[in-house]
Amino acid sequence: MKEYHFQIVNDLFKDPKEVSGQLNSLFNELLIKASQKGEYDFVYDQVIGFGEIISSTLVHNFFLSEELNSEWVDSRKYIHTDSLFAKVR
Repeated sequence: MKEYHFQIVNDLFKDPKEVSGQLNSLFNELLIKASQKGEYDFVYDQVIGFGEIISSTLVHNFFLSEELNSEWVDSRKYIHTDSLFAKVR
């Protein structure tokens, strides 16, 4: 998954260093979340949103590289849930 996203970065950006750094930070955060001990449903809920975070980071940076106005907003700051986790079947 990581290689796939970094290939997209290399294909889209003339200078991929900044975007690659952002993605590295996100993948490191994802690795920490995924390695947590606990109930499967809890860990799943911690990890599942990273696909959207990674893809929206790529889209945001692409817009900026094309000189389009864009503001990336981390939805985790605004969306709050309770401590009940969905049972994945």
